[in-house]
Amino acid sequence: MTLETRAALKEFLPGSVVTREHGSTSLVPNSPEDHKLLDNGLVEFLAEAQTLARFVHPNIVRVRDFCAANNTGYLVMDYYDGVSLRDHLVTRGGKLEVDEALRIIMPLLQGLEAAHAQGFLHRDIKPENIYLTKEHMPTCSTSALRACYSARKAKHCRSF
Repeated sequence: MTLETRAALKEFLPGSVVTREHGSTSLVPNSPEDHKLLDNGLVEFLAEAQTLARFVHPNIVRVRDFCAANNTGYLVMDYYDGVSLRDHLVTRGGKLEVDEALRIIMPLLQGLEAAHAQGFLHRDIKPENIYLTKEHMPTCSTSALRACYSARKAKHCRSF
């Protein structure tokens, strides 16, 4: 039985410390030192995934589930049919009218405000990380949301 719904998957793939052999689904560390980095990073990735799965806001991509398999981790996120703001800007010659820009930015600011209230910081806001659905709803990816021990001390953020 399947859910018959679309989802987006994100894989934990620290490319500088692992390889994937041709035809294999599993990650292979490049060295014993890299094995430790992979293991530690995966634990952190899954802990962040668990935290992000509890965060719900219509303008932040929702993490629905996560798992570890193939010596890596995966996030299962809501799929949004649309385009990145970057691609949208290209079709507009790199510019937006003020009213369109406000329709995009104001809901995103509400989402970021909600994230900040729960101790998250988004440290990579850029057009590639903002998606506009076919219904014109702006949604910010979770790729750079970080759970912080203190929003005032970004150096204590855990990143995935």
